[in-house]
Amino acid sequence: MIHKKKNLNVINKINNENLSLSNYAPAISASLSNNQNNKNDKLSKYEIGHTLGKGAYAIVKVVTNIISQEKYAMKIYEKEKLNDNSKKKCVFREIEILKRTNHKNIAKLIEVINTHKQILIIQELVNGISLRDYYNSEIRNQKGISEHKAVIFKKIFKQIFDAMNYLHK
Repeated sequence: MIHKKKNLNVINKINNENLSLSNYAPAISASLSNNQNNKNDKLSKYEIGHTLGKGAYAIVKVVTNIISQEKYAMKIYEKEKLNDNSKKKCVFREIEILKRTNHKNIAKLIEVINTHKQILIIQELVNGISLRDYYNSEIRNQKGISEHKAVIFKKIFKQIFDAMNYLHK
């Protein structure tokens, strides 16, 4: 019963349009406040680039910090698409987990920006090809797998295993 009550509190927080998600992000975004000007200031320091991917509830774009010129990934959740409590709870859980993780094989949370229409999660950008794309382009239509490609897959799966092991601990 306590668990359900806690989940309802989480959902109520996300439903609140004036929510400051700085409580759920690392110290780098601790100064995030609830007023719209500050949100626009936070967002205006990024130049939005090309789309990396799309999902059912979010789109991921490359963004560049205008001052430092560092590139990041920005996951953009449209609040209108988070139309039920379970979807909102999942976004909140994602932010909570990212806030608490510190592992070399997990993209780090940089900042969370909560606007009137969107929740923006800015994370470390991981360059390269996705495992799915690599499989489709290099492995899928092959009759076998070369030793070289097997070594690459072994390294990738070791990184995934290490990250999953860290999360489960």
